[in-house]
Amino acid sequence: MAKKKNPIVFMDVSIGSLKLTGRMFHRISLMVAVF
Repeated sequence: MAKKKNPIVFMDVSIGSLKLTGRMFHRISLMVAVF
């Protein structure tokens, strides 16, 4: 896991997880707004 990989791939993965977290946060905030 700690192997030196392509930094571009690492950035792509981190951006993907960031987008996923943002989507989850958006969904949670929507559910909170409903209540």
